Amino acid sequence: MKTVITLVALLSLIEIIEDYNARYGQDFTLANHAKFKKDVAARLAHKKPYLRIEKTSGQQIDLLIVVDQMLTGFDSKWLNTLYMDKVLKYENIIQAFSRTNRLYIEHEKPFGSIRYYRYPHSMERNINDAVKLYSGDKAVGLFVDKLPNNLKKNECHL
Repeated sequence: MKTVITLVALLSLIEIIEDYNARYGQDFTLANHAKFKKDVAARLAHKKPYLRIEKTSGQQIDLLIVVDQMLTGFDSKWLNTLYMDKVLKYENIIQAFSRTNRLYIEHEKPFGSIRYYRYPHSMERNINDAVKLYSGDKAVGLFVDKLPNNLKKNECHL
């Protein structure tokens, strides 16, 4: 069974690389997969050779779906929202969430957003534990208000 899953993952990766090559005029293969990942990271971060890529929207990556790779270890002030479907703990939470908090132009992007879907109560607890451990429990404005609270606050503005 593991061989079948590995083969499916390998064929899926080949399809992803081929799609990337076709979309962006590249020639990556499975053999140079590491260069492919570096190119994706550079494109996301608008680093060489993708400086000023924001002026050519067709060359930007709008959505990146990751499992483990690229969740940490790259820096992109352009990344605004991280959608998570994976339960993380401690340093992995801080690393992953940091991907969205690189400021670009403060009035345009003062912070990033995280949306998590799997086990929301467990993730909220894990986030609180990680922030307490790594910030000395001094986090401010970490979570937005729940929808009912936001609706009540906005009623007075209507």
